[in-house]
Amino acid sequence: MINLILRNEDFGLRNVDFTEKCRTRYSSRGIVINPKTHKIAIVAKTKIKEYKLPGGGKEGEETEEETFCREVLEETGCKVRIIDKLGTVYEERSNIDLKQFSTLFIAELIEDAGTLHPTQKEKDEGLTIEWMDLDNAISTIRDSYNKVLGDKYEDTYVAHFVIKRDLEILEEYKSSKTKQ
Repeated sequence: MINLILRNEDFGLRNVDFTEKCRTRYSSRGIVINPKTHKIAIVAKTKIKEYKLPGGGKEGEETEEETFCREVLEETGCKVRIIDKLGTVYEERSNIDLKQFSTLFIAELIEDAGTLHPTQKEKDEGLTIEWMDLDNAISTIRDSYNKVLGDKYEDTYVAHFVIKRDLEILEEYKSSKTKQ
């Protein structure tokens, strides 16, 4: 079970004190596997050179599972079936006054509708979906850490959290598979 904590110090940055206006965000994310090819879905934001796992923030009264399935559908165009819960990630993004709690899942593709439903921000960042074997996904996400670009929405601070988080999730997943 993955239990990951990320803070500024994990990036060589000084931790900043949170303010009274600190936001808390709940999200779900994880690994989506195509059972026929054994490849996993990677969300590519081509214009900013960011690669990540599918997932995002909870809306309204959604459950963690509903959040994950909705986010996967929006970002990949795929309907999925959750197989297992992988764990949790807690992020203290103190430079932007945000504490984020993510629930991690592993799911398998049940239908590829082929239609993405990205936000305007994701459209502007060039959101696409790529299917990769696990080692290639790890390598691609690792390489994007030093290549990612800022844009009109944010600098690379958030992207570095996202990339490091998702890289650690994939590495932990790979490690757990080799132990089986």
